[in-house]
Amino acid sequence: MKHKEYGSDFNYPIDSRWYLNDSADTFFSSTEVSLFFSGRSALYHLLSHGIASFNWKEVYLPSYYCHEVYRFLEHLDIGVHYYNFNPLYDNIIDKDDIPDRPDCVLVNVSFFGMEPADTRDFDRSVIIDDISHNLVAYTMSNAHYCFASLRKELPVPVGGFCYSPKGHSLPKGKLNRKASILAERKMEAMGLKYQYLQSAHEDKSGYRNIFANAEVKFEETYTQAVMPETAVKILLKLDIEALLLQKQKNLNQALNILKDVKALTLLGNPNNAPTFGLVLNCITHEKRDALKKHLVHNNIFPAILWPDQNAGRDKMLENNMLFIHTDFRHDAQDITFITNTIKTFYSDE
Repeated sequence: MKHKEYGSDFNYPIDSRWYLNDSADTFFSSTEVSLFFSGRSALYHLLSHGIASFNWKEVYLPSYYCHEVYRFLEHLDIGVHYYNFNPLYDNIIDKDDIPDRPDCVLVNVSFFGMEPADTRDFDRSVIIDDISHNLVAYTMSNAHYCFASLRKELPVPVGGFCYSPKGHSLPKGKLNRKASILAERKMEAMGLKYQYLQSAHEDKSGYRNIFANAEVKFEETYTQAVMPETAVKILLKLDIEALLLQKQKNLNQALNILKDVKALTLLGNPNNAPTFGLVLNCITHEKRDALKKHLVHNNIFPAILWPDQNAGRDKMLENNMLFIHTDFRHDAQDITFITNTIKTFYSDE
């Protein structure tokens, strides 16, 4: 009997129905895109390019964010700051928090695939959209640049990209042997997870340790590199439109099943809801932890986005929120199981 689990890291290989007939059909084979080792590496190269070419002086990141990105940028010759923004409470960016100058960069995030904040009031600042949770948003962005991590939505071991909706020049990465080896280690873990799910072996700790150790190394400076060929070969084969369409179909099913659970709050609103997956906003930290324990007991592995927040209200969202994948790995039966497991937790309320 095959092992069954929901969420967590991607496995590889995947079913052949998720591949393109011709890799030339993918956006990521275009010369208008630059591929990098990770999303943070893509942003690092964008900023480095702007510092050298346009004399950028400051970059502003939202306070609620992945702070590993902040640490990754610290060594650049640019001032790195936070502006107050939390997707639970805010829908506009306070212009008083950020200088509107051509040497100032504003990173605007599509949190969980929701629409990013309106930046039309910033006439002179450089706008960079982080679309890691909504890869197709590059088609709708009005920013000077976009960047994203690819491994949040796609079954690639590593990867990030940048693109300019306005046609600006882009940086190029360089090969790095250590980065390529790290990508190969991630591929090894993805393969071992596939074997585990197929019951070819019982050692779950083996691939989990590789995933965890590799994740730590994403902060190493040698990952300031081009996307390794190991990952590029997979990326260019993927039918990304089909993958994301399946995720949206699954998410719509999940939301329909959960709509009558009165005690459960979902992040967003009907006009601006997450497309990345299920984002559950629990009433207390204790309730969140109890729900997480219940889900894990049923082999559903939610994520906390993101740990180690600093500001009080950002910590509150970190402490009360759970994210659950509804991606292409899951079918209608899986989504029914996931949502019924959530409903069972709330059945006494």
